[in-house]
Amino acid sequence: MPHHAEQLADLFHNFSNTSTKFSLIGNAKSYGDNYLSKKIISLDRFPRKISYSQQDNSITASANITIFEILLFLVKYNRKLAVIPGTKYVTLSGALSNNVHGKNCFVNGSIGEHVKNFKIMIPSGEILLCSRFNNQDLFYSVIGGFGLLGCILEVTLETTPLTSLQYKTKNIKLNNLRETLLLGDSSLEESQYLIANVDNLTNQKRSSTILSISSTHDNDTKQFKAKNSNFDFKEVLNRKNYKYTQVIINRYTLYLFNKLYFNLLPTREKVETLEQLNYLMDLNLPFYNKLFRNGFYEYQVIVEHTQSLKCFKEIRQLQHQSKNFSYMSALKWYRRQEDPFLNNFSSKNGHSMTYDIPKSAGNAQEQYNFFLRLNDLLIKHGGRVYLAKSSPITKEQLFEMYPYIKDLLVLKQKYDPKEVLSTSMFERIMKL
Repeated sequence: MPHHAEQLADLFHNFSNTSTKFSLIGNAKSYGDNYLSKKIISLDRFPRKISYSQQDNSITASANITIFEILLFLVKYNRKLAVIPGTKYVTLSGALSNNVHGKNCFVNGSIGEHVKNFKIMIPSGEILLCSRFNNQDLFYSVIGGFGLLGCILEVTLETTPLTSLQYKTKNIKLNNLRETLLLGDSSLEESQYLIANVDNLTNQKRSSTILSISSTHDNDTKQFKAKNSNFDFKEVLNRKNYKYTQVIINRYTLYLFNKLYFNLLPTREKVETLEQLNYLMDLNLPFYNKLFRNGFYEYQVIVEHTQSLKCFKEIRQLQHQSKNFSYMSALKWYRRQEDPFLNNFSSKNGHSMTYDIPKSAGNAQEQYNFFLRLNDLLIKHGGRVYLAKSSPITKEQLFEMYPYIKDLLVLKQKYDPKEVLSTSMFERIMKL
């Protein structure tokens, strides 16, 4: 693995001369194959640096630093990142390459909107500074470009004030998706974070949901450290007891669990830390993927707000017809992305639903065809999938959802004509 930029440049030259394809990896937290390749290069051994500018409240950090390391660093300045993704272990380069978002995407959009500039090494070995004013073509395509154009080395991005590390969260129980969407829409101005857990295992007429509305809780606490849940799931799974949970967990037991959880969950307002609010899975289920015997698909869609209710109902109907049930589903609210990124997940104000669907060991082709039907349904409603998640999709469906992806691929021919940087996803659905 390279230890500094000169060694990385040598790797680029050697791989280019031998027509060797490789991919770049951050901390391996992507759900899909957008970083997988026969040869993978990590920047984990690069120097890790971070600095804060009091002049404009921005930070400049090495691309291999994790989001959690950045948050810990910023606390002493009473600042935080404007966008915090759902896991604290993602690296800064991975966050940019997937243009990640969080539970406040209806307020702050995606992380790319808060990037001031970044340095990238392109396959020729040249290091370029990219911003909205310099090398604009690379700026708007590298963010959300899945590491296909070069290796991000350093990033400068904006921060926002950290007024509190605690948040007031109110859980509201609702009996159908329409009520949830309407209440969420009307709560956007008063909320800083907004998400709903949706029970898609129920029938088509009812869908129990729990809408969580979070806003700042006034306090002077500035202690930010990792917290463990009362029950140590991590230790349980390390003892390989997850094999027993794989037997227990199925759509019937989860249906029962969802009913009990919905009825027993208290609706009184509670106080959560910033970490508890954003990193529930990291804290309580760090090996969530091991709960599925054959793995699972994380399928996330976004639909413009006037079409979302009808689209989500049709998706659930198709899931039940094909018996591809979502064991866990989350609903989020989005605003239109401000910058013209070529890979633009949120081009309009809309709603997003994430579906965790277990993989079928014996019916892989049938399940693949199911996802293609989902994609066609999504296209009919003007929606698109989030490519950073595991999304079975054809090349034709990809270009229908993301027409500007073709421009990104034209840039790839310019900056990486030998296609040295390549991933399984690129070879599968993007290659022209």
